Amino acid sequence: MVYPNPVSDEFTVEIYLPATEKITVELYDIMGREIIPPFGGRGQGQGASGVGQKGEIFKRKFNATGLCSGVYLVSVKGETFSQVLRMIKTEQ
Repeated sequence: MVYPNPVSDEFTVEIYLPATEKITVELYDIMGREIIPPFGGRGQGQGASGVGQKGEIFKRKFNATGLCSGVYLVSVKGETFSQVLRMIKTEQ
């Protein structure tokens, strides 16, 4: 889940983990190009990856202030799953 959606300045990625595994979050534009430089998360450590524990909700906040308005794809990957979420970025 990505919320709030649409996003103006900050958004949260939240996903339930059925197993303990390393999680990576990547952001792509609607054309499938990875957003460079990688955007960083806040919460348990820095960056767009981390280790989540079995049965917990993996939750990270991200800053979207430098992104142009439009549709983005948030890719959340674990060792046993992959999920793509749609995010809409609006002007502040």
